Amino acid sequence: MENIISVRNIKKTYHKNSREIFALSGIDLDIKRGEFLSIMGASGSGKSTLMNIIGCLDTQTEGTCTIFGKDTSTLSKQELSQLRSLELSYIFQSYNLISSLSALENTALPLMYRRIPKAKREKIAKKALEDVGLIERIHHLPSEMSGGQQQRTAVARTLACNPEIIFADEPTGNLDSESSSCVINMLRRMNDNGKTIILITHDPKVALYADRIIRVENGMIQT
Repeated sequence: MENIISVRNIKKTYHKNSREIFALSGIDLDIKRGEFLSIMGASGSGKSTLMNIIGCLDTQTEGTCTIFGKDTSTLSKQELSQLRSLELSYIFQSYNLISSLSALENTALPLMYRRIPKAKREKIAKKALEDVGLIERIHHLPSEMSGGQQQRTAVARTLACNPEIIFADEPTGNLDSESSSCVINMLRRMNDNGKTIILITHDPKVALYADRIIRVENGMIQT
């Protein structure tokens, strides 16, 4: 199966108080199309920095990151924005829902940026919310939903976007065990439908849902 993401000698450094801090120290990684990969590591290990780079949310200091055969460093801001909008989707620990919008509106929002007509995007969003078991909550605001329901709304938003690659950064970090299992099983089903899943977690039990696990420590992949 072809590689959908390849990184070579990725390094990321920050400067703080005249000190150079190495977040990533020369990472090589290939991710195949349709793979369910878990990237594990403790807080500060560099796993989220790695996700941000391969997810086109940040840029590396050195090295190359290739997605769909394209070196991301050669893409314009507009091309990167289009890539994130059409092919990539993100699920975060903090849900990233807009507090003033209903579950339906939050789910449909990315489709508005694609200029999909309102009636069609609402139809897609309703189907996605139904798929995650929230059809009775479509008009509820985030403050009117539990943490598990908010995260399922975030998953529905991803379903509505129908991306090729899904990045899930500690998606169960704020959830109880039942809600965690529900969210991870949804990711598993999306992977079964051909989506590439990249899961960032510090929890070994959550990581076991993936087909492959890599561990990041001190900015390097441990072998």
